[in-house]
Amino acid sequence: MKTATPPSSAHESRLMRHLRSLLLRLMIALPAFALISLPGIANMPFLTEKEDTVMDFVMEAFQASPPPATAIPLAFIDIDDRTYRIWDDPLQIPRDKLLSLIQFAVAAEARVIYVDVELSRPSCNEHADRQFIEFITQYRNTNLPPLILPQGIRRGLDETESPSLRSSFLDAALNQPDSRALRSSALFDVDDADGILRRWRIFEKVGETDDGILPSTQLLIYSLLRDSDHAPRDVMASIRAGLSDPTLSGDVHVADLEFPANPSKLSQRIVYNIPRELPPWREPQEIPDAEGVMIPYLETLPASCITDSTKNPTCQRSYPSGLITKDQMNWVKGRVVVIGASALETRDTFDTPLGMIPGSLVILNAISTLDQNGILNRPPLGFGLLLEALVVVLGYGLHALLAPRSNSFLFMAGVSLLMLPVCYVLFKYGVWLTLALPLFLSTVSDVYGDLRRKLRLWIRSR
Repeated sequence: MKTATPPSSAHESRLMRHLRSLLLRLMIALPAFALISLPGIANMPFLTEKEDTVMDFVMEAFQASPPPATAIPLAFIDIDDRTYRIWDDPLQIPRDKLLSLIQFAVAAEARVIYVDVELSRPSCNEHADRQFIEFITQYRNTNLPPLILPQGIRRGLDETESPSLRSSFLDAALNQPDSRALRSSALFDVDDADGILRRWRIFEKVGETDDGILPSTQLLIYSLLRDSDHAPRDVMASIRAGLSDPTLSGDVHVADLEFPANPSKLSQRIVYNIPRELPPWREPQEIPDAEGVMIPYLETLPASCITDSTKNPTCQRSYPSGLITKDQMNWVKGRVVVIGASALETRDTFDTPLGMIPGSLVILNAISTLDQNGILNRPPLGFGLLLEALVVVLGYGLHALLAPRSNSFLFMAGVSLLMLPVCYVLFKYGVWLTLALPLFLSTVSDVYGDLRRKLRLWIRSR
């Protein structure tokens, strides 16, 4: 005759079984999280691919989110398809038109101007080239905003040949000692596996001297904005000094940033938040100006509205309520201005987590990332372990309470999805926490638990 088990004993037995199962999961998850936080393991291709996939999903889900009120306003003077057609489909960006765009941004009192146009070789218009050279040569007045041009870099043909700086017809003009025109590197890394542009290159070193150190466009702009009291050449010298003198731990200091001299894949991630087209579920991104009036975070102005406004019927714009003037110069005043091309004929588009976007918009996203997020890094180990434990406990608890007979993997996936807003908040503080590991570990522990139970039943049946 069998004796019935008291309800209290059965409850305690179930509770202990749950506690043992939860403890097993934590014993697998937490040491593995600590192990995976080691740089040598965290940068393994298998893990970085999974991390990239999740980060791409987070960026796509939260694209065009409102920037913080302290964000630096941006402007894009866009050589778009209509402008290209108005300019009669030129083989090169006309130097006279480009000069007009730069002069417009200078007159409009932009904070910093970056010209995202290849300028290594002269054009077919010698007169326009001479005017451009003369403008750069005389770009020395202290009231002028810093002007940044891209520096071409010639890669070696093989491993034995070192990279070198590509010469330009503007070299003599840019080498004036008191010039406010600088050069930067605009190189980015496209992933070989899927062709998606996810990462920047924070700086380039060509040769053995400090003069061969080229900061990226976004790093140079970041430093110029935070050290506006010094001349642009002095800011550049300070950047080069910081990049050439790492600490004992291998970190370098530029402005208020600290990052490894040999950055990890995570620290090179661009946090894309500015899409080419606004998704239907989002409102336009806005920030307050000095008077508290909400203004667009990114102003996009077709280049032909500056050079050929009478030929472009789309140059009229409906301003938000509260702004004083509709003058085009007001569109870029006090902003970081990028002059570049989105026209298909220029073939300057890249596949990104937000789809195909022009190269200039990649640079704008990189500027925005460094301004708002800084260099991405992994959370402190204790903080990461706490969040990892929270994901495991929350997922197991919901599974045990709501649907104990269902697949716990699905519950863990749901909990991880609920953690996406947390990860997005961490983005804003320059911190990333991967979600791929809890899912993987949950599956491993479930498989282990099932095998253990089946083995025990098989032994008992013998």
